[in-house]
Amino acid sequence: RSLGGNRPSDYCNSLIDKEIPPECLMQRVESHLIDFDLLLSDDFDAFFISRARKLLVLIEKAMRKKITDKDSEQTIQEYGTSLK
Repeated sequence: RSLGGNRPSDYCNSLIDKEIPPECLMQRVESHLIDFDLLLSDDFDAFFISRARKLLVLIEKAMRKKITDKDSEQTIQEYGTSLK
């Protein structure tokens, strides 16, 4: 997938080249539960699954309940893997 027609790695590198130190960009990105290395790898599926797992943990904490179907057959069928 792309941001503004560019691969995420191209977009991030253009920000680094123009104005933002790499460690600052990494902190900003990771504060949104995004794995910076996966973003730079342009592997959308791995990025999506990683972020989904992190968001589900956050939701569980907020609800004070476990999400029980993260590794259900339906979840695996829809996402290609467990979200556990």
